[in-house]
Amino acid sequence: MTYNGSLLFHYTRFESALKIISTKKLLFGDFSKMNDISESSREVYNELAEEELKKYKSLSFTFDTKGKRAFEIDSLWGYYGEKGNGACLVFEKNKIFKEFNHFDDFHKRGKIQYLRNFTNALFLSAKTRGEAVKEIETKYKDIFFTKSLDWTKENEYRLLTKNETLTLPFLNIEDALVAVILCLPLQNKVKDSYEYNLLKKLTGVPILHYHTSLGNKTLTDIASDEELWPLPDVDYQFAF
Repeated sequence: MTYNGSLLFHYTRFESALKIISTKKLLFGDFSKMNDISESSREVYNELAEEELKKYKSLSFTFDTKGKRAFEIDSLWGYYGEKGNGACLVFEKNKIFKEFNHFDDFHKRGKIQYLRNFTNALFLSAKTRGEAVKEIETKYKDIFFTKSLDWTKENEYRLLTKNETLTLPFLNIEDALVAVILCLPLQNKVKDSYEYNLLKKLTGVPILHYHTSLGNKTLTDIASDEELWPLPDVDYQFAF
């Protein structure tokens, strides 16, 4: 868990984590289901473009920044991690990218840029479906990779793809998963928890515990009780 920029993190509900681990698949999601209302309900003043925009799907991760590990963002445990009762899945970044590069359809990846003067209004001028496709894919960074400063603490890294079918696309994560992190703030003995013991049967990757108490944050290996973080002489030497 050293901070060297090699990892991506994905917060999710515990039930969803079980499904991801067992199927070895991460599903892309519709923008209409985003927590950010600026993305879930875009202002689009072009019917052709509005129809085309529905075909684009995204998959979001969080990454480490200097002085802030991705697994210690308490707001993300609250928003996406079932108020701490979900899980944070840890992936090897290069393996995620390698798998994503196999996509045949339009696909892009990158960090979200957080803007002070962000607007979700899209004034697209396309008059044909072909023009709509071209305009969206030319302006994809402005459309899909910018958000309001309100979301800056999420440190989001996004995968974007276009899907022409009704079935949601997915990313194969069979070789990319390197750890699962639990929080379980109301659980006194995480080692005895239903969540930990179920995960032990489901995966062979390390299962870790993120814990915060009296302002002190730690990350431990549940099986061995070994403290893996913080390591002040190691963790904050590198940037993503």
